[in-house]
Amino acid sequence: MQQADEPGARGAAHFDLVTEDGDLLCCAQDLCGFFIARAQEAPSWDSFVLAGCSPDDLLAKYCSKSGAAVGNVDVRILDDSGRAIGIYDVASVTVTQCRPHVGDEELLDIAVNGLFYSYPNPLAQTFWRQWREGIPTARGEWAMLTTEEREAWLEVARKFSACTRVGSDKETGISYEFDGSYVTDRLGLYCALGEAINGPGGYFGSNLDGLADCLRGGFGASAPFHLVWKESTLARAYLGHSSTVQSYRVSYFDALLDVFAGAGVTVELR
Repeated sequence: MQQADEPGARGAAHFDLVTEDGDLLCCAQDLCGFFIARAQEAPSWDSFVLAGCSPDDLLAKYCSKSGAAVGNVDVRILDDSGRAIGIYDVASVTVTQCRPHVGDEELLDIAVNGLFYSYPNPLAQTFWRQWREGIPTARGEWAMLTTEEREAWLEVARKFSACTRVGSDKETGISYEFDGSYVTDRLGLYCALGEAINGPGGYFGSNLDGLADCLRGGFGASAPFHLVWKESTLARAYLGHSSTVQSYRVSYFDALLDVFAGAGVTVELR
């Protein structure tokens, strides 16, 4: 079987389907019905279509029998060079239909059904298309996004980080500059923080628990370090309202500072 990291003849393929053992099932030009809004909440069963697959792909052998079990799979997002830049997992996948691809009958469209423990953000597809051509290089590309778009941006940044992260954390004691000019909600906070630590498109948590995980190491920065927070009064205005955080009645802003302090990070508010 072809392994997932083998180059293979992908052509215009933008997606791979890979088994949990790392075997490449197919390369697909498109992924239909994957990045869509759904009425039900995960975990739940749902279907999607791998469009433009080669009949020589391993997945095609399952097409002769409807309901053929494929197993747990990774749906991999590929950049224009064929490198995986993001992964979504789907459990207990079965093939439900196989038909000729519209516009090229030498290819196949393969419909599958699987168990989603979490659904892809429908808006993430837009950012994957952009990041496929190249990851962000300019700071603040997320700044003008809506709250819903920032949530999708963070999903893409998180999965990109998990898929491509290499090397070790930067040394301890570094000072990072955190620009809070566009921190108008919690999601903006984490967009800005990921950028401060890991550059444009960077990820460093998307909630307090995720931040605490990142501060333990392996996400680009090792505590202790110093964080210079510019325009912090803006964030305090948006995040300073009292709410229940981790069973305590405290502002999100103060809870965030507590997480930093607990990891040995000094925060200089400006």
